[in-house]
Amino acid sequence: MSASGGLRRFWPLFLVGLVLLGAGAAGLTLRQAESRVSEDPQVPAVIDTTSARPRAEEPGPSTVEFTPDASAHPDAAAIRSTLTGYFDAINNRDFDKWRAHVTSKVALEYQRANWLADYASTKDGSILVRRVINSPGNTLRIMLTFTSTQDEAKSPASARSDCNRWRSTYQLAWEGRLLRIDKGSPQSTVVTVC
Repeated sequence: MSASGGLRRFWPLFLVGLVLLGAGAAGLTLRQAESRVSEDPQVPAVIDTTSARPRAEEPGPSTVEFTPDASAHPDAAAIRSTLTGYFDAINNRDFDKWRAHVTSKVALEYQRANWLADYASTKDGSILVRRVINSPGNTLRIMLTFTSTQDEAKSPASARSDCNRWRSTYQLAWEGRLLRIDKGSPQSTVVTVC
């Protein structure tokens, strides 16, 4: 057998080995980056509150928490107040309080009976604001995660369960001096089963 014939036979194995080595190095780099809390305000700190907890403890506490990156935003206190009121209203089935924490445009889209039916069994918790981004038109995009429990029939069709974990982006807008939750983009939500 010639030297060139032997090389041709081992060339694919060499390429596979190179690809595996590159993938391993990329994975290690990504893991190191995720384990580090960034001091760059453009990069959110990674804190995972979606780890499994005993089923009886789901959805977790309803306190709104922030990553270090998100808590450094100048509007963090207003964001916390708005999200706390919003989630408390859902957890307590308080339609009027919920309307006070959404924009007038969003409030007009719901009738009391429909809202109460949609949220009749919902409890939200483990709420973590991961990142706050200033957006055009004096609005904010809030990247957050939370857990919800509900009757399975009320869960998203893509993740039927009595317990779901959500990774969402909410749009917040100022109405006068009040920060309110505005209509978000549906593509910005990922839902998984607990």
